[in-house]
Amino acid sequence: MADDPVIVTGGSVNISFDETVYPGNGLHGGNFSNGNKRITYVEIRDDNTNQTQTVNAPTNGKCTVTIHCE
Repeated sequence: MADDPVIVTGGSVNISFDETVYPGNGLHGGNFSNGNKRITYVEIRDDNTNQTQTVNAPTNGKCTVTIHCE
């Protein structure tokens, strides 16, 4: 099955969705952003064990987080 990732980029926070896989309401063209925010860290919690992994973003927030799906 093809991987259709959700991509989050920083500097200003931008979230991009492949609208063929994640259809929205059509108002934002699959991109959602806020230039007043920056990524500070990414937290992943395992809902089975409640354990959390945290990765700090660079100080300027410029990074890319890719969420792979199947």
